[in-house]
Amino acid sequence: MMHIEIPNVCFNKMYEIWENKLESIRQDTVDKINKLNTTIQTKQKKHQDTTKEQKELKNNQAILNKINLIPDGKKDYLQFQLEQERCYKKRSYNYIYDILADYGAKKLLRASLEDMASLIKHELTDWNLWAKFNPLGCGKKNKKGEIYSSCGDCKKHKQCKQYQIIKNIKKIFCYDEWANGKMSFTPYDFIQFLNIKACPYCNLEYVQIATFKKNNVQDSEDKYVHPALDHFYPKSKYPFFALSLYNLVPSCTTCNSYIKGDNEISSYENCIHPYDKKINYHENIRYKVCMNSLGAIKRTITNDKGETKEICNLKGEWELMDCVPPEGEKVSGGYKRAQENYKFFAIKERLEQGFSDYISEIYQKTNEYPKEYIKDLKDKGYSAIEAFRLFLANYIDPEDFNLRPLSKITHDLMEYFCPEILDELKKNNYQ
Repeated sequence: MMHIEIPNVCFNKMYEIWENKLESIRQDTVDKINKLNTTIQTKQKKHQDTTKEQKELKNNQAILNKINLIPDGKKDYLQFQLEQERCYKKRSYNYIYDILADYGAKKLLRASLEDMASLIKHELTDWNLWAKFNPLGCGKKNKKGEIYSSCGDCKKHKQCKQYQIIKNIKKIFCYDEWANGKMSFTPYDFIQFLNIKACPYCNLEYVQIATFKKNNVQDSEDKYVHPALDHFYPKSKYPFFALSLYNLVPSCTTCNSYIKGDNEISSYENCIHPYDKKINYHENIRYKVCMNSLGAIKRTITNDKGETKEICNLKGEWELMDCVPPEGEKVSGGYKRAQENYKFFAIKERLEQGFSDYISEIYQKTNEYPKEYIKDLKDKGYSAIEAFRLFLANYIDPEDFNLRPLSKITHDLMEYFCPEILDELKKNNYQ
């Protein structure tokens, strides 16, 4: 939901490692062809039947021809069409290569949000063999007459065409191998290029990357810690987008595992994607709070000079009002899309139940902030935005929301409780 830019170098590196993987698949296919040719020649000398080998040889030669077309494809980007007959009747083991040869892997790996949404909605409605076949298995039955739940349950799955299709999808779009850090460009590198430290879906939790030595042994191999990468379009349903960078969103465990999982938030047109350049979550939605009766309790304090003052009880309880459009803005399509994210990731419930003390502290700081403290920081050379960042212990500039959790709610509370201060900061472009 918080906007992120993907550097172009990431696309280049991803394609480079994928091209190396494709070359290894190409070489494996060449080895199979050579082995089959040798077998056929040996059998022919002995006047043995070579029908099976000839069929397999023809199949692998077709695959090799298609592999050579895979990088760039042979069709224009939006002219890619898929005949339903090929999807339902053919079900060939090299089906995946047909798709890639038509479409081009470069375009899949670099597919934009609009491209993925368009392909799923219009042109790939019936292409998804993974989603359509996997729940049904291969159709074979066990001794009890029950259909196998998945192809892997069938003892003869190696001969099953569906199994071969799934196997090749995993082989070509090698996400698990990439996720395990076995390639030159890893998930750790990708997230490091993005330079984010807060979950872009919720802005409530950290997404941390780090390197360390196993068991603190200096000569040991480096270990990497990085957050989970959520597939905006689940790879279980859309395996062709498993390595598409616009489909990979670094996210916290709560958002990725407990809330989203293999579910889709909504169609791309009905929600806001963190990589979307055209629409920004923060610009279309604001969080507001109201204090209940318990939270309204104040207490009296006395300073060294004997002066008394009432302050807000820091242990007050708060209720987050439903999200609203920015001040002066009407309910727009952007607000409705932002609201979809807000509800899906349970932002209201998580803020209310997990951060009521934080909201109380921000309330007191913004309502009764010591102007002398801010002035003193400015006198020491800090800019206004730096002084408030030190005072609130968080970022206020929307451009920095991805650097720390709770920066979005901090900004919105400041805008709600003391708009004149935030207006002054905005006029100076948060300098």
